[in-house]
Amino acid sequence: MYDINVKKVYARWKGQGGFEKDMLKKVVVIIGIVLTIFGSVAVFAITGEEVLESNQATELLEMKESTKNKMEEYIEKYGSAPYGVTAYILNGVRIYSIPLCFIGIAVGSIFQYVLRNSKIGC
Repeated sequence: MYDINVKKVYARWKGQGGFEKDMLKKVVVIIGIVLTIFGSVAVFAITGEEVLESNQATELLEMKESTKNKMEEYIEKYGSAPYGVTAYILNGVRIYSIPLCFIGIAVGSIFQYVLRNSKIGC
C-alpha cells in the first residue's frame, strides 16, 4: 500500500496524470488571453473642438489626388494595372530597402560572431 501511494505522489510531482495541473494551465492561458484582449483596447474619442479643420481636409484630398495621379501615370507607363500598381509599391518601398539590408547584414554578422566565439570556447 505504501509503495502505491509513493508512485502516485511521484507521478503527480513529475507532472504525469495530473488533471489539476492541466486545468490550471488552461485557466492561466484563458485569463492571459482575456487580459490581453481587454487590456489592449484603446478608444480614441474626440470632442467637437478636435474635428478636422478645413485645411487638413484639403491637404488630405490633395494627397489622395496626387497618389491617384501617380498611380495612373505608372499604369500608363507600364501598360497594365497590375504592373503599374507593383511599380508604384516598389517605388515606395525602395526608400527603406537599403537601410533594412544594412541592418540585416549587421545583425547577421553579430549573430555569427557570437555563435562562432561560443563554439570556439567549448
